[in-house]
Amino acid sequence: MKSIGPQDIRLCEHLLTQFYGHACGEIGSILLNRGRLPFPSLLRMSCLTANSIREALIVLIHQNCVYHSDTSALTSKTAQSSHGPEYFEAIPIEILARIRFDQYINLTFEQFGLESKLIIESVLNNGKLRIGQLTSIVCDQYQQSPQAKLEIDQNQPKHYSLKITQIVKSNILNLLADRYLKPADPTHSINPIDLELALEKQMIADLPGVPSAKDFKLVKEQLAGKLNDAKDQEFQLMCSFEQKKRKLAGVQNDWNGQVKRQKTDEAILEDDMLLRVNYNRFNIKIRNSIFSQECLRWFNSDAAMVIKAMLSIAETKQRDCSDLVSEPISAQSIILKLGNRSKSIKSSFPITAANGQFNLKLKNTGDLVAELLSIIAKQDDLATSTSSAYLAGSLDKALSQLNPIPMVSEKQSNVLGGGGGSGGMREFKVEYGKYSVELRKGLVSKIIREKYGVEAARVVRILLNKGRLDEKHLAKFAMMSLKDSRELCLKLSAGKILELQEVPKTNDRQPSRTFYLFFIDFRKLILNLSMMIRKAQTNVIMRIEYELRKRKNLMAKSNRTDVIEDQDSYLTVWERAEIEKLKKIIEALEVAKFRLERDLFILNDLPWLS
Repeated sequence: MKSIGPQDIRLCEHLLTQFYGHACGEIGSILLNRGRLPFPSLLRMSCLTANSIREALIVLIHQNCVYHSDTSALTSKTAQSSHGPEYFEAIPIEILARIRFDQYINLTFEQFGLESKLIIESVLNNGKLRIGQLTSIVCDQYQQSPQAKLEIDQNQPKHYSLKITQIVKSNILNLLADRYLKPADPTHSINPIDLELALEKQMIADLPGVPSAKDFKLVKEQLAGKLNDAKDQEFQLMCSFEQKKRKLAGVQNDWNGQVKRQKTDEAILEDDMLLRVNYNRFNIKIRNSIFSQECLRWFNSDAAMVIKAMLSIAETKQRDCSDLVSEPISAQSIILKLGNRSKSIKSSFPITAANGQFNLKLKNTGDLVAELLSIIAKQDDLATSTSSAYLAGSLDKALSQLNPIPMVSEKQSNVLGGGGGSGGMREFKVEYGKYSVELRKGLVSKIIREKYGVEAARVVRILLNKGRLDEKHLAKFAMMSLKDSRELCLKLSAGKILELQEVPKTNDRQPSRTFYLFFIDFRKLILNLSMMIRKAQTNVIMRIEYELRKRKNLMAKSNRTDVIEDQDSYLTVWERAEIEKLKKIIEALEVAKFRLERDLFILNDLPWLS
């Protein structure tokens, strides 16, 4: 669920001004508040000149922040046909993605290293880049890094530049193969609705005679098929780089093989190919990290390691975070993914169980992985595994209410067999949709507890689980007095957390003969909390800029090369203390910004059950 509110628009305006200057910020603000506009309207509403507006639009379009569309040009068959006005429209989701750029860069550095980090950082800063331009930019940045200077001293400078170019192109291919980068198409800058309407108009124009209602319905079906085929082709194009990477992996490492590999790299990666960052791929990694952290919080490190490997296997076929359930994954494939780390899973199990049916010495690694996934799937409470390490019904019912929805589930064809078969052949699925609901409920309870207290969080949790309740039943379930329950419900209603529904007993709708039921509109509550968190996030970002701007002279002095080499000689005691104080303030604000963005990711980006 992604909706744009006033706080989102306020943050978008600030980000555009911060990243691209006041001209782009003014044009972006007009488009965000006014909606879709042609160029003459922008010229009339803005105080900028026509050239400045045109340059600002070019920058925003190149940075993927604005759609531009000329629908008449898309449907025209001849060059002499008249073109309609070109409209411009802001993309708030793309603008808000700039908050996660630092997170994207850190994820790339952790997984691939410095060269890939510089590649992603350059593409994010420029919006779109051709491979030739990207290679030259990254090579220049890498040669200025301390790591490159050490390598230049150890190697011959003449051949080092050629080696760096080859390394950068190899990293670009790796990022393309893993879908962190994707080819940029001109249609990405056009609103998908405009493309759909233009294609529909073209298909209707090609129909002979006067189209009937049946023809319009057929056009709609064909249009939906074409759009799905276009999405499939785009995803297949991204997956094709993985096949090309596998072909290159078969090249031998001798001298002739290196020359052949370099020529093959140049043939696959054309310098004119335009690239952009695939945000969906990074969002999948963020979602997986959240799931593995939750598993670590609820179980132990071995369970988190198994879930992390399972999520890593499942993400290879996923396009974005909209999947509700992953493909079935066998325990044997998880063992292959873990490698030698799978040997540590034995430490999570006792040598023998209380029921006498479990013996650790008779279990292989596949059985233990399947048993661990069965525990995460809460099958030990249902006694579906005949050789479980835990007694049937050992999971207390009251404890299961704290986290009632499991993160994984076993494939239905395997559940009937129980634990009698080979554990490595059992297949499990990740329940993205169901567990996302549970994550949202937990986050809502946490926010309500921090803002209104423990009793309010208890009331919200009860209403989320029970549905509509009157004040008497709510006070009984929450173990509160009727007076305290009534005051708390009125307070939560004023905060737009609870809703009140009137159920009259008679047709006259007298208040004395009416039931008043409290309930929670979960999607509306999520929307209100998202606006509140977005407002806090905007204030944190502005506070960071204020702290840096207040000490800009000191920061400019501390960033000088001579001061960095010898701070004791060039900086006074007061200046060093101020720098340390500023670092602590910025670190605390950055942590707060990261936590707020994580909460917004859980509320808005994780999938919703229909």
